[in-house]
Amino acid sequence: MRINDHVNLVRGSSKLLLTMPHSGTSLADVPHKLKVEKDYVRKAMNSRTDYCVPFVTGFHEQEDVSKIWTTLSALVIDVNRGDDNVDKYSLEGSINQSNPHGLIWRASMETDVDNIKDLLTAPYTKNELQELMNIGWHPYIDTVREEMFRLRAEHGVAINFALHSLPNSIPRQVRSGKYKNAYLFSEPVERGLITSGKMPDLILLDRGEDTCSPEISELVLETFRDHGFLIEKNSVAPSSITSPRTYIDPSKGLNFLGIEVVGHSFEPRRMEGVLEYNPQGEEKVKDAFYDVFEKLKNY
Repeated sequence: MRINDHVNLVRGSSKLLLTMPHSGTSLADVPHKLKVEKDYVRKAMNSRTDYCVPFVTGFHEQEDVSKIWTTLSALVIDVNRGDDNVDKYSLEGSINQSNPHGLIWRASMETDVDNIKDLLTAPYTKNELQELMNIGWHPYIDTVREEMFRLRAEHGVAINFALHSLPNSIPRQVRSGKYKNAYLFSEPVERGLITSGKMPDLILLDRGEDTCSPEISELVLETFRDHGFLIEKNSVAPSSITSPRTYIDPSKGLNFLGIEVVGHSFEPRRMEGVLEYNPQGEEKVKDAFYDVFEKLKNY
C-alpha cells in the first residue's frame, strides 16, 4: 500500500513491524534546497543511504510481518529525527544547537572536518520545512504509530524493529564550529570490539526498559550470537529513540529497538559515495535475520 509517493506500508498478521527509515534514494518531485547540481551532494546522499539493508535482511521477502519504508532520501527529510531537530543553518530563526545531520542534512558526511561541504543553497523557511514534513516525515511517523497501535490491539504487544547499516568505520562527531555535532567517520577498520577501535558485525540500538522489553533485546542478541555474529549493544540511543515517540512504551506493549548492520564487505565504497552492494556472505546474515524475525513474531 502506498501512503503517498514516498512512504509505503505492507500490513502483516504477526506482532512484528519492520521499518527502513534510511534506505531511500529519491530526490524527485520534492521542494528541497539541496545543491543537486553538485557532485558532492549525490556523494553525500549515497554515503547516507543504508543501501545493503533490504538485501542482507531480506526485508521485502518477509511474510506475515508489517513493513514500512520510505523511498525518500534522508538528505531531504530524516524520518529518524525529532520534528524540532533543526538548527539555524537549516531553518530560519531556529535557536537550537548545531546539528548538521538532524531533521535536515545540511552537511556532507566525511572522514575529516576540513572536507565537509554545505549541501543547502539556503536555510528553509518555516513554511518550506512544514511542506517537507507533510510530504515525508508526518506520513512515515503517523503510519508507524497507527500500525503499532493496530498490532498491539490484535496481539497485546507490538515490536518495531528498525533496520539500519553503518560504514565499517568508527563514528565520531565534530566538537565545535559551524559543523559541531556533524558525524565524521574514520578510515575502514577491522572486525572486532568497539572498545578496541574496531567495529563488530552488528550493533543493537536499545535503551532497555525505556524503549523495549529486556527479554526481547536479549532474544535478539542471543540469536545473532548463536549464528556466530559479533554483536554489541549500544546504550547511546539514536535520535529515533531519544526523540518523543508516542508509539514507544514497553509498559503498554509498544516496543522499539533498532539494529545497525556494519558494512565490512556489503557496502565496500560507501564512504566514497558509491551505491555498491557486495553479496558475498549475504546468505549467512540473511539466515540470522530470518531466525530473529521468526522469534520476534512468536514472542
